Amino acid sequence: MKAKISVIVPVYNGEKYLKNCIKSIQESTYPNLEIIIIDDGSRDKSFELCKKYAEKDKRIRLFHQENRGVSAARNHGLREATGEYVSFIDCDDEIHKNAYKILIHNMKDDVDMIQFGFVRETVDGQFISKYKQEAGLWKHSDNLLGNYLFPRKPAGLWSKFYRMERMKNEVGELVVQFDETVGVWEDLLFNCQYLSRCQGNVLLLDKELYFYKIHNESVARQSFSEKQMSIISVFESIFALCEGDADALNKAELAYCEIIVKTLRKAYDSKANYDKKKVKVLYSKLRGVSNRYMRSSIPSVKMKVCAMGMYVCPHLICWVINRT
Repeated sequence: MKAKISVIVPVYNGEKYLKNCIKSIQESTYPNLEIIIIDDGSRDKSFELCKKYAEKDKRIRLFHQENRGVSAARNHGLREATGEYVSFIDCDDEIHKNAYKILIHNMKDDVDMIQFGFVRETVDGQFISKYKQEAGLWKHSDNLLGNYLFPRKPAGLWSKFYRMERMKNEVGELVVQFDETVGVWEDLLFNCQYLSRCQGNVLLLDKELYFYKIHNESVARQSFSEKQMSIISVFESIFALCEGDADALNKAELAYCEIIVKTLRKAYDSKANYDKKKVKVLYSKLRGVSNRYMRSSIPSVKMKVCAMGMYVCPHLICWVINRT
């Protein structure tokens, strides 16, 4: 019997996109899947659509919960999962039909996670760009957490393939879960928690196996909002994970600096009136890590200019970046 993969799909008001998402999973060339769909209190017809799919495909296990957010939905999915491996798919995206066959083939005994490439495209399939993952291997002995944190890698769960065993303790209790109090960057924190428990290597696979769909709702999620401030608590948790590991802690601070700069850019790019008090808090955090960032030889010159420019003339820096 081939190893089982638990495919976890959190759903919230995904009626417009569900058909293509679920179809892409159903058409997988790898047979042993359980498709765990968690409806997070959708207000549209998502749950009714999912019920129809579940009635026709015995691999689909459908659950409904009151609206508690995507992290709670994913945690629900992890608690229900019975597979040896885990994959996460957002309900508005799609997976390549050969993805799971390729991933299982490459998930050797000494590999605990696979990171792969993905394609950004419109809802109707028009190509926008792609993230091409260079082939490689992070050995456990080479500091997995530090390698993941900086230079920065895509945080998205959907471009990763996980071993369920690493999410549980010795008595089978789930100990790697999503922080349900975090508004954004919950995937970054989850990946750091997971990597801190890995005993094997991380394989970098040079194949694009996921289709990330760009639409109005996804663009809105990337704009500045109150939720962006959760990056502070996320990195407080990451710094705690790095305690006692000087290299990982150093790279965590470098990553923190770049993400604060990115968050400030979102604030200044926002057409809405952002909370200046929140921006002031971000600047105070930036001051705490920017000196180390500027002295480091790892960040690019462009990113150092951006970080410095956020102090001197943030609106001009944002204008230049948006036009390059």
